[in-house]
Amino acid sequence: MKKDGRKLDRKAQEAIRLIAVQRVREGESVSAVIVSYGMNRTTIHKWLKQANGRGAGMRRLQARKATGRPRTLTVRQERRVFRWINGNNPLQYGLDFGLWTRQIVRDLVQRDLATG
Repeated sequence: MKKDGRKLDRKAQEAIRLIAVQRVREGESVSAVIVSYGMNRTTIHKWLKQANGRGAGMRRLQARKATGRPRTLTVRQERRVFRWINGNNPLQYGLDFGLWTRQIVRDLVQRDLATG
């Protein structure tokens, strides 16, 4: 079975990065570390480059908070939209199609939340 590190949580991924780089720094071959963790050769070289770079060093390998797109709606507005959709159908709101689509929800949000 193939290992997939992307399924691990952020702390576990961080630990693997730090240990892998440390093992190479202590003299173990890059090939041996790659085999033991089942990672791609380019991955460990990227980690080594980050750790050896100027400034932060090993701190660059630490886990960071995932960013992502900022919220468009407030939590209160999201709950309101959920109540509109859950158990209702777009025809009840005067829309011309009976199934919820992203475009219909977007139109409803723009129409109703923009006015108050």
